[in-house]
Amino acid sequence: MVKIKDRNYSIQSSDAAIEVRSLRDSDLPFYAEWYKGRFTDDFTASLSEKEFERFLQRDLKENLLFIIFRNAIPCGEITVWNDTTLVFDNGIYAKPVYSIWFKFYGAGDDAFKTESLKLFIELAKTAKEKINTLYTLISKENENDAPVYKQCGFAEIGPAFYRSKTEKFMEKNGLENVYKSSQMLIRQIG
Repeated sequence: MVKIKDRNYSIQSSDAAIEVRSLRDSDLPFYAEWYKGRFTDDFTASLSEKEFERFLQRDLKENLLFIIFRNAIPCGEITVWNDTTLVFDNGIYAKPVYSIWFKFYGAGDDAFKTESLKLFIELAKTAKEKINTLYTLISKENENDAPVYKQCGFAEIGPAFYRSKTEKFMEKNGLENVYKSSQMLIRQIG
């Protein structure tokens, strides 16, 4: 059985219509379905229930997960992880640097997404994980979300200002370097 370390993080909009909070054990039934939906049917279909639980447990251990609620109904998630491979050459951005990714299930207009992300940023400022900098990579899959990040104070930074410690590995193995092929948006919060 998958167990979640409840971090007890929670924040609501002033009208209580939007809530962003850390993942809890009671969220697992719907979250497991969302999680399975990220992968191809062939991938999830090939896993036994125990294998899927181990896969999910590892992901929950490595990432901070937050659920977004609209009028008490779960409708999205925010995932952040400490990216220890990223190095900034200009010294402006403070470590630790966390990568952020969000996904909405069902209708989520830009105003709702923006308000949800702003609430998360306020919550992240108080997290014991000391999240100082957030960044996201914008690619074809999430290019429509770039304006939302920018409305929340994220700014574009060119690839000349950062590098990943994994670049040589990517080059050696013929892998795409997503750090250089995507647009990076970054925001200092700490």
